[in-house]
Amino acid sequence: ANPLTGYAQLLWNAVATPPIPTSTGLYKIYRKYSIGNWVLRGITKNLSYADTIDFCNNSGLESYYRIEISDSTGCVSVSNQDSSIFKILPITSPIDTVSVNNTNQAIISWYPSPSPDIDSVIIYKGFPGTPTWLWLPIASVKVPQTFYTYTASTAGTGSETFQVAFKDSCGNTSPMDTHHHTIFLSASFDTCHGTANLV
Repeated sequence: ANPLTGYAQLLWNAVATPPIPTSTGLYKIYRKYSIGNWVLRGITKNLSYADTIDFCNNSGLESYYRIEISDSTGCVSVSNQDSSIFKILPITSPIDTVSVNNTNQAIISWYPSPSPDIDSVIIYKGFPGTPTWLWLPIASVKVPQTFYTYTASTAGTGSETFQVAFKDSCGNTSPMDTHHHTIFLSASFDTCHGTANLV
């Protein structure tokens, strides 16, 4: 199965029930990427295995698996081959804060993605549209940096909206997370009553 979680979920049946007395009881899992060589990925006594997808697959080629089990007589039973196209998206992570500095520039900060091969973070600025918002990329920041100062910001004249997405070393881009707005306030003061009104 290819659940798009970063793992290939492998399931198989036993060679015999009850097990052959001379069997080692150990299943060896092999993987071959496209036309490459078979590589041992793991050994288990179970009838299932979750194999980590740890390669780029932008070309859309299939990855093949097979299972082997041996016994004390020297015989080896080999399964059929099964395959799928494994391509996973990076895990998104939310924006931490969107603030405005003393020169009215927006600063976007985010939490790192838990995906291990993140290469960069793409910052998007949102523009209200019909029927949905329009999101335009304004910058790409290399990890491990977790903030970006938008120097073309106009946060001093109105609220701005941002989202981020994460891009891995294969060029795959995560979905965008929840958008955040800068706060834009106007203030008036009533010195007689000692109050300030923020709108």
